[in-house]
Amino acid sequence: MQAKKILAILAVAVVVLIIFVFLQPVLFPSPKESIENPDYVDPGVLAGTELPEDIPAGIPVTGVDCELQPRQSSKDYCYSIQAQDTNSVQPCLQISTLAEKNSCIKVLAMDTADISFCNYTESAYYPNDNSNVKYSCISAVAEDFGDETICNAIPSAEWKTLCIQRVQEYVPLS
Repeated sequence: MQAKKILAILAVAVVVLIIFVFLQPVLFPSPKESIENPDYVDPGVLAGTELPEDIPAGIPVTGVDCELQPRQSSKDYCYSIQAQDTNSVQPCLQISTLAEKNSCIKVLAMDTADISFCNYTESAYYPNDNSNVKYSCISAVAEDFGDETICNAIPSAEWKTLCIQRVQEYVPLS
C-alpha cells in the first residue's frame, strides 16, 4: 500500500514537471520575445553599458568629424550627440543601425517638440511604409509633453486612439 502511494506521488510530480517544462516559455518569455517595438532601441536596454572609449561622456562633439572615430559604435554615438547638440536630424541619418537611427530621431523629436522629425523614421519590416514607426514617434512626443493635441497629427484612428490613451495614462516622474 505504501509503495502505491509513493508511485502515485511520483507520477503526479512527473506530470507537473512535464507541464511546467512545456508552459515555461509562455510563463517566462525570454527578453527577445517580449520586445514590443524593435524599430527603436529602448534607452533602458542600454543602461549600464559603457560609452565608446573614444568619446568621453559630456564632451561636445559638434565640431568633430564622426567618421574619424575608429569604431562604428563610436561613430554612431558621435552622430547621436551631434544631433542633440545641433537639433538637426542629419547626424541621426548617418547612424549605421536602423533601431539606433530611429531612436536618435525619436529623442530629437522629443527634445525639440518637433514631430516633423518623425517623418525621417524607417520601418525595418515595411521599407516602403514607415507609418507604424512614425506614429509611434509622434505618440512618444505627445506622451512626453502630456499633450493629446499632438495626437491629432496621426491620421490613423487606431493609432490616434492609442496615442491619446498613452498620454492619459502617462504619469511623469517627480
